[in-house]
Amino acid sequence: MKRFILKIALFFALVAVIDVISGFAFKEMVGHAKYGETYNSNYIANICTDDIIILGSSHADRHYVPSVIQDSLGLSCYNCGEPGCGIIPAYARYKMIAERKKPLLVIYEATPGYDYYVADDYSKYLGRVRQYSDKKPVAEMYEAFGDELEPLRLMSNMYRNNSSIIHNVLDLFVPTKDYRGYGPLYGVLTEKAIALDAETQVEKDTKTHVIDSLKLSYVEKLFADVKADGVSMVCLISPQFKATSDLKMDDYQPVIQLCEKYGVPFINNKCYDGITGQRELFQDFGHLNDKGARKYTASLIPQLREILR
Repeated sequence: MKRFILKIALFFALVAVIDVISGFAFKEMVGHAKYGETYNSNYIANICTDDIIILGSSHADRHYVPSVIQDSLGLSCYNCGEPGCGIIPAYARYKMIAERKKPLLVIYEATPGYDYYVADDYSKYLGRVRQYSDKKPVAEMYEAFGDELEPLRLMSNMYRNNSSIIHNVLDLFVPTKDYRGYGPLYGVLTEKAIALDAETQVEKDTKTHVIDSLKLSYVEKLFADVKADGVSMVCLISPQFKATSDLKMDDYQPVIQLCEKYGVPFINNKCYDGITGQRELFQDFGHLNDKGARKYTASLIPQLREILR
């Protein structure tokens, strides 16, 4: 019996040692990454002091080109958007950046499904910042959105990093171009896809959206914290291929009300003259390709310049 207990104790001691060693290994890999997702995430969490930051979902990540903003305004810019995510990583990223240096302007792309509607499990969004759960802003997000066992899991270096291992390794060696966080798309929406969509289009108004009050409270926390920090902010809806889509303007009312409350300009570019309906500017129905993103970003410069004044 004693031998059995000793073996169990040795096993857990070995696991603990491996976990500590893996923590050092992950930290070194992340700190030395030069490319890709690992570099972007580490830059946002530990380095970014840019004048302008972009937050939001894939629409933020794909539709706003930092180099266009930098060249036009003479201010540094980094795209902190995250495909498939919304307010949860956005808020954590803003707080991590603001602890180092408060930006001059926050560009926030509103996405109801990710920002304040009931959708996916919170763990999907938290996973995008899990590697940085030792930082106060991220730890606080885990306290709000994680379950009661999450603090125990986060004690493990292997748990914090298990979803990023492949990226951590590849981003040490596989070169990718640095677009300052921007994720360009290069495809073109085909006429066949447009025709097929027209043939299969049906009424989609039957879906009922439910407000997630916890997520919405963090949208308001972002607005309130940005204002308290004395940082300018603009909230946008970027162009879509079709003038009509599943989301109606009523779906944006929660964020519109927050814009009014905190004095944040709200710019609705969902149906945008010269872009909406132009298939050569879109990768798919919801996302601009690189050509479209550059055209759209350039068109925003006068408005951004005015907001910064």
